[in-house]
Amino acid sequence: MFPQASWEGTLTTVNSEVDVATRNIRVRATVPNADGRLRAGMFANVELLSPEKRSVLVIPATAVLYAPYGDSVFALEEKRDPAGNPT
Repeated sequence: MFPQASWEGTLTTVNSEVDVATRNIRVRATVPNADGRLRAGMFANVELLSPEKRSVLVIPATAVLYAPYGDSVFALEEKRDPAGNPT
């Protein structure tokens, strides 16, 4: 309906679950709609800009050991001796 129009809004909610089939996440944003052109159920292409960058360790779900008293993930770190050889 509005191919050349754009609106700016604020990201208000991020779902913590990633869809395994599409690798998408659900988000909710608040967008001012003073003129009423935006209606419930409309489709949108969204571009999310974030000034914050963080280093994260991404692991597959199969790497998590689920247990009744807490979930675990084992990480291996390669160590090197003073000569630079792996130990």
